[in-house]
Amino acid sequence: MERRKAELIAEIVARPDDLQLRDQLADWLCERGDPRGELIRAQCALARPRRDGDQAERLALRRRERALLRAHEGSWLDELDLVPGEATFRGGFVETLTMPTARLLGLPARLWSRTPIRELHLEGGGAEEVRRLCDKPELEALETLELGWSTMGLAGAEALAASAPCLPGLRALRLTKNGLGLEGAAVLL
Repeated sequence: MERRKAELIAEIVARPDDLQLRDQLADWLCERGDPRGELIRAQCALARPRRDGDQAERLALRRRERALLRAHEGSWLDELDLVPGEATFRGGFVETLTMPTARLLGLPARLWSRTPIRELHLEGGGAEEVRRLCDKPELEALETLELGWSTMGLAGAEALAASAPCLPGLRALRLTKNGLGLEGAAVLL
């Protein structure tokens, strides 16, 4: 990876809300003919507040976004060891992952340095997988964590509660079908 590109990506991972950084990367990529620059531009434009009379422009951007993803999503995800259906792009980067907990735990560490993961929607696993998940320092920037259909129980709830200081940006925690029971729920309150 070229040095400037790597620097911009590292800055975006550290400051994912800074759309100017994304614009800089988009410019750099477009200058080199990389279509991902177009995706970044389109998705960032769509993320900005709507203006009166911009419906036609937004519709054109949505169409371009879909065309770029149809043409390139597979190769972009392959660079991150991901497959279609596991990831959602926002602002030109994968920001949401949806997969089994064991799959996430098996992904290479470099994933976290290449894209600002903000949301995790995970299924399966038990207390040990939840402990391993909570030990990941990369989750510090996480805003949404959903754990479903697992056997985490009380031990998993305790691991989550212990990791709370390591999740300063967490705004939403969704737990469904986890066998928490009243004791596990109480630990998390």
